[in-house]
Amino acid sequence: MIKSRKKAITLIELIIVIGILGVVMGTTSTFFLSNYKSLNNVEDKADLQHAAQSVINAFSNATLNSTSYSGDSSSIFKFDKNSFKLENNEFKEGTRIIASNIKSIVVSVPEGSDEDDGIKVTVIAGMGDITETIETSLYFRMGISFSGVSGSIDDTQQESQENSSLPENLVFYSTAMSFNGKQIDAGSNSIVINGDLYSTSIISGGTEVKASKIYVKGNLELNNNKKFYGTVYTENNLSISGGKYLFGETYVKGNLIINNNGYLDGDLHLGGSATINYSNSTITNNRLQNVSGIVDKNYQFNFPDYKIELKDESWYVSNGYTINNSSSINISYGDKIYSKVDCSFTYNKDISDSIIIVSEGNITLGTNGNSDKEFKGVLIAKKNIKFTKKKFEGVIISGGTFSTIDGDTTLKLNNISNYFDANNKIPVN
Repeated sequence: MIKSRKKAITLIELIIVIGILGVVMGTTSTFFLSNYKSLNNVEDKADLQHAAQSVINAFSNATLNSTSYSGDSSSIFKFDKNSFKLENNEFKEGTRIIASNIKSIVVSVPEGSDEDDGIKVTVIAGMGDITETIETSLYFRMGISFSGVSGSIDDTQQESQENSSLPENLVFYSTAMSFNGKQIDAGSNSIVINGDLYSTSIISGGTEVKASKIYVKGNLELNNNKKFYGTVYTENNLSISGGKYLFGETYVKGNLIINNNGYLDGDLHLGGSATINYSNSTITNNRLQNVSGIVDKNYQFNFPDYKIELKDESWYVSNGYTINNSSSINISYGDKIYSKVDCSFTYNKDISDSIIIVSEGNITLGTNGNSDKEFKGVLIAKKNIKFTKKKFEGVIISGGTFSTIDGDTTLKLNNISNYFDANNKIPVN
């Protein structure tokens, strides 16, 4: 008979084992709790930065459209056309909440400036013991572009400035556009499509467009869309069809073609011929609504011809940009990336305050993950920019064609000054 030589664990040994396990588990749990708390702090700081920046953005837009500031307290902030208030840590315009967790906003006069020139804004956002502070100076510079260039692209009598830098109220610049989406909202800013005379830009798919002015060097086709608000300048032909209502003055140096359910509502300045086509004989509505007159003459408007050049690579290095020439890059919050080659930039969560510059190639943005995730920032490419997700907010500058693929895409276009602290930080000449 084989006898078992195994011994049972004693009570003393059991107590020792339990004690060791307690020490190990205590150390491990402390480590994980500490890291979990650190991770939460990082997320909270990112949320606070976003909240404070939202306040700065609201002040920036109000300042650019105003000539004075008349706020006289730490809770009421008044401009010519906008009024904000800070109430129970919520920053509001009317009843709309722009940002939460705002502890204080201080408005003062920028150092070395007259009080009529602009304002200095200091925003403190906080949750518990965590605070984030953003401070910037904003100027009443309606129509003034960067680097001391006078004038505005919103003045059609302005001289062409081939060597000027990027003006603040230019929020979109490309040589062509292919947009099939939901909305393009440039607010009181301008869109410039500076291609050749025979290039064609197409906006289609139920899009609603809002902008102060839209300049197109070439042809513009507006197909199957919703309402289009803004003054339109085209160097060649304009085609409106499929339910497009165009509200605003329209300048067409070439020919105007209105098909099916296309409507034009506003003064028309026409250099060529006007053709109105009806595909259905039962449709009898007049497609030229509220047009006081068609001006058929050799009128002139100066197309804003801005020469946009990138800086030397050394400038980007010294200003905190990551030099990355990979073909695919996963981006995060606040990334500033400079690349020379074609590159796809991917992200699986909402991105803000990011700047992407490709000096010699194309940008493809948002090629993986949830298409509802939003990108907020600045895109600059020498060639084409392709956006594959649904939500974009910021500035787009492309030396080629800007295109989208998602039918629900929305573009909210902001002033470039929202993303840089000072003129000398603008990444283009």
